Amino acid sequence: MYTWPVILRSGVNAKGQTVHYLLYYAEDPRVVHNPYSTVTDLLSGRRYVPGEKIELRDWDVKVLVES
Repeated sequence: MYTWPVILRSGVNAKGQTVHYLLYYAEDPRVVHNPYSTVTDLLSGRRYVPGEKIELRDWDVKVLVES
């Protein structure tokens, strides 16, 4: 899927929701495409549908919860 400097991790929270962590370890902006079902970014409230572009800034993190 994605490799360094984009790292993807997933887990399940106490509510049983699948949570995806998108970690970006670089200075240059980058665009990735949402590889999951519809998700909501917990930090911004933005929703992403499958395949939608997710813009990453330097040293960014996205916490995405499946809807």
